[in-house]
Amino acid sequence: MAEDKNMKKSRFLTRLMRDEAGNAIAIMAAAIVPIIGLVGGGVDVSRMYLVKAKLQAACDAGSLMGRRTMGGGAWNDDSGKADAAAKELFDANFKSGAYGTESLQRSFTEAAGNVTGTASAVVPMALMQVFGITDRTMSITCESELRIPSTDVMFVLDTTGSMNCPIASSSCGNNGNVEASNAKMKGLRTAVRCFYESLAKENITASSAADCGESADPSGGVSADVRLRFGFVPYSVNVNVGKLLPLDYMADSWSYQSREAIYDTSGSGSGYNPVYGDESDLTQSGSSSNNTGNGSWIDRPWGQNLAPTTGGYWAWAFWASNSNQCNVTLPPDIYDSYTGTANVISQNPDPVTYPDSEVTRTYERTDGEVTYEYRYKFYSYWWGKICRLQRRSTDQSETTYTFTSTQPITWEADQNFLRWDYKKVAFDVSALKDTNNNAWKQSLTLPLGNDGTGKTINWNGCIEERKTQRVNDSNPSDNWDPIPAGAIDMDIDRTPDVSDTDTQWGPMLGQAVYRRNNSSGNWTTSTRSRTDNSHWGQPNEYCPSEATTYKEWTPANFSAELDKFNAIGNTYHDIGLLWGARLMSPTGIFSATTNDDPNVVRHMVFMTDGKTQSNGSDLSAYGLNWWDRRQNDGTSGPSSAWLISNIDGRSQAVCKWIRDNNITLWVISYGDVNAATDTALKACVDNNNDRFFKATDTATLIANFKSIAESISALRLTS
Repeated sequence: MAEDKNMKKSRFLTRLMRDEAGNAIAIMAAAIVPIIGLVGGGVDVSRMYLVKAKLQAACDAGSLMGRRTMGGGAWNDDSGKADAAAKELFDANFKSGAYGTESLQRSFTEAAGNVTGTASAVVPMALMQVFGITDRTMSITCESELRIPSTDVMFVLDTTGSMNCPIASSSCGNNGNVEASNAKMKGLRTAVRCFYESLAKENITASSAADCGESADPSGGVSADVRLRFGFVPYSVNVNVGKLLPLDYMADSWSYQSREAIYDTSGSGSGYNPVYGDESDLTQSGSSSNNTGNGSWIDRPWGQNLAPTTGGYWAWAFWASNSNQCNVTLPPDIYDSYTGTANVISQNPDPVTYPDSEVTRTYERTDGEVTYEYRYKFYSYWWGKICRLQRRSTDQSETTYTFTSTQPITWEADQNFLRWDYKKVAFDVSALKDTNNNAWKQSLTLPLGNDGTGKTINWNGCIEERKTQRVNDSNPSDNWDPIPAGAIDMDIDRTPDVSDTDTQWGPMLGQAVYRRNNSSGNWTTSTRSRTDNSHWGQPNEYCPSEATTYKEWTPANFSAELDKFNAIGNTYHDIGLLWGARLMSPTGIFSATTNDDPNVVRHMVFMTDGKTQSNGSDLSAYGLNWWDRRQNDGTSGPSSAWLISNIDGRSQAVCKWIRDNNITLWVISYGDVNAATDTALKACVDNNNDRFFKATDTATLIANFKSIAESISALRLTS
């Protein structure tokens, strides 16, 4: 029986081996499982890659939209509008359930201006379930960050007297020289610091994250291959740019409304008087120190604000109704070093006798420190009481220095002083040029002291402009488009010709300028004379803080530069815009600074808190307006209205030049600015509303500056 069964099995296998149809079925049955694995794996893996790519694209689009929607504000502003926009665009690119996915998750967050997104979705397996693999989760991240191209930004900033006022006021009355606790100037400093942080991605400690409307301070900076530079042109009546110029760009002789000493040279003198040469280059030969104790209180000079080491400014006076208002707590480190006058204590030979050609003199100068305090005073000619900033020497040590100087002597005949003639006078101003060191000096001596003796005239760096085009009609606003060929001052790229004074600049020397009146007390351009040393008055000289060319600033230095700003004087928009353009132009006199990167993008940020303000008694970049008459036909003194119209027309012409020369111009109107001025400011950017900003409070000003910074930046995606 067993043998029969074995034989039957053998015969069955033999038949099966010979039967080809049955063989194919068996092979197919054996191969079906690996085939399912290969095909199913390919299908499911392809779906996984597709889902991941679509998630990445949706996340990238969402983070980019969120960053753009956020703009210069915070991520959670407007009830989370930026987050909602990011998710909305994500959902438009990847719908829930797309490609058979399940459990879709997406979220976006922001830190230090960069938006990060994450997304995930479950991909159920189709054929791979045969092997027990049911699903896979696809997860991605995305980020939108700010990329800074090589960028130059020039800030042309209104630092006129009204910037001391609160937001809702353009006039501080008698407190015009006092920086109010809520002064616009303080808001400006904060806004510009926030601009720097937004663009440079570096933290300025003087402004907190909250000040800038952020939840965290920036960090990381820009990439090493990116150049980011800033420059400043603070302006009011004038600009402080003179010491940025090469020496030969300034004329050696310049004319001022001044006075000239007239002498009796009939021979009544008794011989010759020595005239000593330059004594500014003194060689120190010794020093000694002593403790002097506290000195007496004396008034700080009029019109000079105090810049403490902690930043900000303290005014020289403010109105007060009682002495208690003078109890202003000044920072303990407010002090000032003072430099005494170098006085001659001996000379060799002594005395000098004609015709000696040189003398060696020994000088002593005592330097020390002073401290400050507001003290209550009554001024009858002001009809009021004020808190006057006074100073006295401290109990710190004073140091007395000894110097020697060998000076040449020339001799002039004795002459008797007769009178002063008040008129336009040309002076040699070349002594401001330190040709040995290719540098500028701070002062020079002119014959304007009592009876025509030498008087030290300080130069703070403000300039008088080169020759301009005279406007001969009553409405000068429409005479500047196009810029007239005769307006050398408006030829922004023109290099001065040292042989042509019309193409050069001159130093503004307020201490050398005198007004003059006729016998009725009215202004006059006629020569007037006095036999004593009295005069009809000198103009206020308003010179803002020094402009700077482009620099790569550290956060601390950038912040400190803003602390130098001092709000003084009337509003001449044209001079600020003119020099902002001149410092930026890659083809002008500062091309060595501006034109060293062919791929740089240039931006000017122009901010003002109000309309043009001018009057005939202003000492401006065109001299003493009513007396010099350099801009009108000269037959009469220009009125304030005429000057304002002329300034406004010139300002629009410079704005057009800026727009036409590959400089992106941004304009911000700050504070209580009237509609007519805003219309003119919009015209400055050719009515491009994307480049004009209106800020009626500090928070909006900060947001405006940040918005400009982020518009300057480009967005890029990183993974």
